[in-house]
Amino acid sequence: MVRNGPFGRWAVILLVLASPYLTVGFGSLSQFFIPGLLVGMMRDIDIKYACLIVGAAFISAALLLLKVAAAGNVILLVQILGCAILLLFARSKVWSGPKTFLACLIYFLLYVVSVMAVGSNGNLFFAYSEAKRAVINDLEQAASLYNNTHRPEFEALLNQFKTIVANFLPSLVGLSFLTASLVNVFIGARLIHKGHPQKGVFGPEFPMWKMLDHLVWLGILAGALALFGQGWYVVCAENCLLFIGGIYFVQGLSVMSFFFKVFNTPAFIKWPVIFLLTVQWYGILTVATIGLFDVWFDFRSKATMTPPRGV
Repeated sequence: MVRNGPFGRWAVILLVLASPYLTVGFGSLSQFFIPGLLVGMMRDIDIKYACLIVGAAFISAALLLLKVAAAGNVILLVQILGCAILLLFARSKVWSGPKTFLACLIYFLLYVVSVMAVGSNGNLFFAYSEAKRAVINDLEQAASLYNNTHRPEFEALLNQFKTIVANFLPSLVGLSFLTASLVNVFIGARLIHKGHPQKGVFGPEFPMWKMLDHLVWLGILAGALALFGQGWYVVCAENCLLFIGGIYFVQGLSVMSFFFKVFNTPAFIKWPVIFLLTVQWYGILTVATIGLFDVWFDFRSKATMTPPRGV
């Protein structure tokens, strides 16, 4: 916990906010952990006071980045500030972990759409096309560094990968935001409950997480559109399916974690199983399917042991 006065807290948060952007290659990774870290650092003070300190540190960090000619990173810094304030608000309102996770996910999506809309004067299709072109160009430049032999199989693999990125870029970005939301909630929960647990905040424990049941209808609608739609409707539906599949993958992991606890599975068995399931496409599909069917069958209610209590 940060034990200094207002100036000490401001200095520490300024260092946390600015340091990733002053290190080459770490700026974009900061969204995956800094918001959760900030809410954990502010766990012992009122939300208004916390927002004031975080806001002051943000302004100082933004001015510093502008001074060192890193103005482009201010956009990411604003994104992090908004997520941190959302987490502070969720903490003050004692939101559950799944609710906070989904709120952060929606925030990230709305923020990137807003930035694209502003940068393209409202022409989102043009902004998306430019973003896709930039990503594919980066892939080709990176591939050129490893393709000195010009092997045909390498070219075929690269073309397949570019096709996947071109068709599923929105859902891939969404899944990265899903990961950022999940990690930030975990970090915030771990720091908030360290030493002085705050009942209900970001609870229950992950093995008892359950997403909104009504979310399944969005997946059903996207699936029907993917099967019977045409043109861009199919592309949008497929991206929506992949994104929603990521959400139910999280719920599937929650179900698995619950039964690992129920059966007291040793760590040397649990973690290799999780690793193998998350690095193979059929394992990912299996876990997401478990999460989806948990909506109707509620697997954890059938367990004979008492489930772990939420914090």
